[in-house]
Amino acid sequence: TVNDGQATNNVVTRTFAVTVTSVNSAPTISSIPSQTVVSGAGSGPINFTIGDVETAAAQLSLSVSSSATAILPTANIVFGGNNSNRTVTLTPAAGQAGTANVTITVGDGAAASSTTFLVTVQAQTSQLSVNKSGAGTVTPDLSSAPLIVGQSYTVTATPAVGYVFAGWSGGIQSSSPTLTFTMTAGLVLQANFTANPYVAAAGTYNGLFTESDEVRLPSAGAFNIYADTSGNYSGWVQIGYARHTVSGQFQLDSRATNVVTRWNNNPLTVE
Repeated sequence: TVNDGQATNNVVTRTFAVTVTSVNSAPTISSIPSQTVVSGAGSGPINFTIGDVETAAAQLSLSVSSSATAILPTANIVFGGNNSNRTVTLTPAAGQAGTANVTITVGDGAAASSTTFLVTVQAQTSQLSVNKSGAGTVTPDLSSAPLIVGQSYTVTATPAVGYVFAGWSGGIQSSSPTLTFTMTAGLVLQANFTANPYVAAAGTYNGLFTESDEVRLPSAGAFNIYADTSGNYSGWVQIGYARHTVSGQFQLDSRATNVVTRWNNNPLTVE
């Protein structure tokens, strides 16, 4: 309305419509510095803040992505905190090392903002202790340098002359001279060797057997067994008209068992 102060025709009025459109402001998120964590171990809570002009902080949503999920799986990135004060905890995959870019996005349903930071994952290492009982060697010598936790390694126990391998003990139990294991923190292995018990018993053995009261053809027979200085044996057992081969490896107490499958008859156990 304009008035020029005259007595007449002094007032002019114009009317127009004004439309006010709401503008949504994007939420905010603080930056997070680069992080260094050890493989398989958690980072601990890392603090950051979020906010929004129109939406309460408690109503804002958070999402995350990792550029290297084999090193830092998305499922291993966990949020904590509440309202404006939030945290994120990082747990890299065991046995992995490298880098990953982590992007955290905050949204209010209409707009979003994000921050990205670098995560360097260092391999967790630990010293392997290898002990020996008796005379022998373990190769390769993995106790000379730290090993990566979660990674697989292989060692072989070789007895000295006059000894045999008696098994692994300590953190892992195995009867095989070649052992493949996954490294764990503070792992201790012991290779056990014992004096060869087979040398004195090596040779060829044969004989006859019958039932105690009389000789019956179906249950009487003969055997011939050869044993070498390494505890291996082979030979045959004959019962009636049927001859069966046997072979194997003696235990350290010089005992062994063979189960022989027989046609149209019960299995034969030879000890």
